[in-house]
Amino acid sequence: MNFTPNKSTVLLRDAVIVRLPPRAGKTTPTAASFEFAFTRVVRDKIVQSGRASAAELPLASDIVLLVAAEDVLLLERSLPPLTERKIRQALPALIEDATLADIATLHVAAGASKGGKRLLAVIDRALMSAWLAYFSERGRRVTRIWCEALAQPYSSASWSLSVRRDALAPGAILRTARAAVLALSGDAKKDEALLGHIAGLGTNQAEIALFGEPEIIAGYQTIFRNFGFSVRTPGRDALAAWLASERDEAPLDLLQGEFGGSGFSVESLRHWQAVALLILAALFIDTLGLVLRASQLHADKRELIAEQSETLKRAFPDTGAVLDAPAQMRRALAQLQARRGASSASDFETFVGDAGTLLGGLPPNSTSEMHYESGSLTLHLKTPLLSDAASQAALARTASTLGASATIIPASGDGGITIRLAAKAQP
Repeated sequence: MNFTPNKSTVLLRDAVIVRLPPRAGKTTPTAASFEFAFTRVVRDKIVQSGRASAAELPLASDIVLLVAAEDVLLLERSLPPLTERKIRQALPALIEDATLADIATLHVAAGASKGGKRLLAVIDRALMSAWLAYFSERGRRVTRIWCEALAQPYSSASWSLSVRRDALAPGAILRTARAAVLALSGDAKKDEALLGHIAGLGTNQAEIALFGEPEIIAGYQTIFRNFGFSVRTPGRDALAAWLASERDEAPLDLLQGEFGGSGFSVESLRHWQAVALLILAALFIDTLGLVLRASQLHADKRELIAEQSETLKRAFPDTGAVLDAPAQMRRALAQLQARRGASSASDFETFVGDAGTLLGGLPPNSTSEMHYESGSLTLHLKTPLLSDAASQAALARTASTLGASATIIPASGDGGITIRLAAKAQP
């Protein structure tokens, strides 16, 4: 019998396996203080065993219930190639010939296909509901329910027998085929006659593996040796050997159909871990992209503000502090638009008007020459008018009141004078 550990697959990473007592016995719990036999498993290795009430069980990601072999009927059936939904609808009809109970009171779970046949587990629906409610009421959510008979090593080349070391629920389990399980009393003397009948049926079988304490399995060793079997004792704990063995099919979980949503397993969540990590990575990349984009936009905004400020100062050098370049640019342009078409103190029209005011009392045709340059108007008077200092001073005062300065220059030749008008410098 091969019990080589399968290193490639971890069945239970962090779990508490709870053995349920048989319903037929007197140990069915009715109080919260009932203590169950439990096994703590980490990465398929048993790290703790003991007894505890449901509320005091060790904390773990998974809580697995082991239903006693006496409470589960195992069958093998060939199923047509249907969808899982249609198979579930057909399951009750497939077990009708194997039980006398009302089909409506039974729950059927289907395992994986092997050799064209699927393993079926049949259990009382009310019993399933009662166990789930019992643990739920005590703050423990069950994530898996297995059959105790399937949680012990088995191969087509060898039978296996495990003996419970439980004073409250003694017993033994003989497994002779994939779905052939027999619950025994756990007392070799009481089981000898029945085993003799079973051994006679296994004429082609020559080996059996016994699990249990040496003093407990000694009687079974003698019985099977007397029947001509080669007896092996791979270990004391069938569950530990099964967890470490190389399993050719996944354990049949009874939490299916109407009970399929009864539990949430952290272990099952790990199957989605890669997807969750990819989603988180995508969200992180998107967030990082948004942050980088916002940073780039902020840098572009600072650069645009700097360019607008520089343009404003180039266009309007007299601008002081730049607080809002676009607004200040709009105000300056509005002021230019308002002043468009208005004459300034240095315009030709202004000088001509000022000259008319200054020379209004002189005879006509007194001006022999007029010359305009940017910012000044030069007038030449033909006659020696305004030759006295008093007249010249009065003319300068009048020009000043008009916002201009008047410079009088005596002319040579014709005895006239030259008057140069210029706009006053702004303070």
